[in-house]
Amino acid sequence: MFSYLEKKPMVEELRLEDQAGNRVVSKEEFCREKGIGSIIRFHTSEFDCLPEEGIFTHFNLGTVEHSIGKRYGLMRIVDTGFALDGRKIADGPSLTAEDMLFAQCIEVVKGCALHAVHGMYFRDSFEHIHDADSLKGVLLARYAVSRPELLREEILKQGVTITRLKITSARRPSRNHLDCS
Repeated sequence: MFSYLEKKPMVEELRLEDQAGNRVVSKEEFCREKGIGSIIRFHTSEFDCLPEEGIFTHFNLGTVEHSIGKRYGLMRIVDTGFALDGRKIADGPSLTAEDMLFAQCIEVVKGCALHAVHGMYFRDSFEHIHDADSLKGVLLARYAVSRPELLREEILKQGVTITRLKITSARRPSRNHLDCS
């Protein structure tokens, strides 16, 4: 049985870093301009390892409102908005759209227990997420910073939402120099 925690309020504004500098924009307006329904954010280390095209599986803690058929912008987190000691130093992360990828959602599985996630989803995800134990480690590392008030057990009992995406177009430089294992 899952024990869902109260979700943080949805971000209505985006903090962007680009050639124009740092700025805050309306999320709704940004999505409309880019022809997307919403965004999915990735830390740089994971963003750099996203495939250029094809199917990709993304895991989120608890439930998220991803929808089949919706077009998403996959964006790099430039700055998390947290200090190294976990203190919040900004309202939300800073993102960049300069190398954004575009993807269509093809499947969503909400409220999946970590032990029930099976091979197909791991096969289409990051190389470092290859089984339930590695997924647990990634979720703990990811959410220990953004949700420092949660205990390890509270994070893990949330389950995951599995979102399968078909990456449809890319606007970014080659990543041949990266180690994505």
